[in-house]
Parts: sequence; structure tokens; C-alpha cells
Amino acid sequence: MTESQQRDSGRDASDKISSDSAGAATALPEGFLEAMAVTYTGDARWKTVRRYFKIEAVRGNRDLLPDTLYLVHAAESHLIRSDAQQPDLSAMEMTAVESGQRMKPIARGMLVKMGQNGQLWRLSPKEASAAALSSAASEEMDPSLRGGKARLVRSVDLSAFSNLLAAARQSQLVPGLDQIAHVRDCEFRDGRFDQAFGIIERLFVAFRQSAEQRQQRLADEELQYRSGVVKMSPKEWQLKKQRDTVQTQVVERTRRGFTRVLDGLRGLTLDEEASGGGEDVECD
Repeated sequence: MTESQQRDSGRDASDKISSDSAGAATALPEGFLEAMAVTYTGDARWKTVRRYFKIEAVRGNRDLLPDTLYLVHAAESHLIRSDAQQPDLSAMEMTAVESGQRMKPIARGMLVKMGQNGQLWRLSPKEASAAALSSAASEEMDPSLRGGKARLVRSVDLSAFSNLLAAARQSQLVPGLDQIAHVRDCEFRDGRFDQAFGIIERLFVAFRQSAEQRQQRLADEELQYRSGVVKMSPKEWQLKKQRDTVQTQVVERTRRGFTRVLDGLRGLTLDEEASGGGEDVECD
């Protein structure tokens, strides 16, 4: 084989490896598209996506990545995928996943704004076992049931929802917080734990985004004060810091409340799925 042929052969092999790697990176979980094909409402599609993917908020340009799946969750829900090659720094080349149709380039600024409004979410596949056993190091495990497999054990009751609601109201960082009371009095009481989990999880994602924005704002204010841009007396600044500290404690209490409720609902959902689930009950 000549040197030229060797180079061509190596290039072909390299191209094949790159192609295979790209295919692996963009592969959808088995059964996902089939499940999406029979879901029509926004809530049902959100629930299906959450079953197969880890959902992350799009907060800035750094969350807009090549060869990545995104969920547009607005008046209608649909999946889009960014191209592996993104030559334009101001816009993203996208493809509609379910139809395979190419889309017009979308300005990055518009995508970020959609993410900040809770209408665009980044997706990454998750293993079923990992989803069931997340935070395993801090969970209480019961290995005695279902063929010896470890089972997540968590408790959640009405008071956990009430405590979360009170903290969320004080934090002023949870849009639509009345949904917490609705979930407590409807989905949770009726035993529809998976639906309850989906609603609370969405509120938690929105809360985390607001909490991160607050933290960034406080850091900016600190920098502006230290640099003299913000004119405040030392006493006024100290009083502000005290108020911020008190509010930060409220934010952390809200975070713990969300974690407790979600952990409990996750365990109840796993139990429900293992036992075959129950009938859906409409809530007045």
C-alpha cells in the first residue's frame, strides 16, 4: 500500500469513528419517540420527556451547545436538536426532532430569553437506575423487598407541602406557588404521585433559576459597593447585608423544602410503578 493510500485509509477510518461517535452522542433513548408519538397535551409530553431525560434550565449562552437536545415547552411542546457544527456565533442551526425538518437559524438571544421564561429546556439522557437512585449516598435504603433490590424509602406528608408553601411565599422566588397547595390537596391526596412530582419539579427548576439570579445580583451589588459605584454609608451597607442574610436563610429553607417533597414523591412514584400504579382520579 502506498503512502497516499495509507493516508486515505486512515482518513476513512477517522471519518467512520467520528460518524459513529456523533451517532452515539445523538442517539435517542429506546422507545422515546414511540412514547412521544402517543402524547398530545403539554403536560403529558413534559411527563414523557422527564421519564427519559434529565431536564436542565437554559439560563445563558453557555447552555446553548452543539449536538444537543432541547425541549420547547410553550403553548405547544416539541423537541429540537442543535447541529453538531455551529458556524454562526449569533444564531443556532436547529432541526425539529420528530419531523426531521430543518429550521431557520434561531438567534441565540431569543433562545436564552425563551429559557429564562421557562420555555426552553436542555435535555440529557439518564439511566433509569440512576434516576431511581439519585442522591444514593444520602438516601435510606431498604434492601429487603422486590427480589433483594434496594428500594428508595422516603416519607412525605401534608405538613411537608405546607412548610414548603410557607417558605416559598417568604422567598418570593417561586412563580405560581399556589400550585403547591393545589398539588397537596389534589394530586397528592388522590395518590397521583407521578403527576405531583412533575408539577413540583417544574416549580423547583424555576425557583433554582430565580435563586441563582438573586445570588448573582447580590454579588454584583457587593462589587459595585466595593468599587464605589453604589454610595452607601457603612451602617446602611451593614443593615442591607443583614437583610440579605435573613432572606438567604429563607431561600435555603425553601430549597430544603423542595428537596424533601421531591424525594418523598420520588419514592412514592417508584412504589406506585412497581405495584402497577392506580387509576387516575380527576380533581375538582
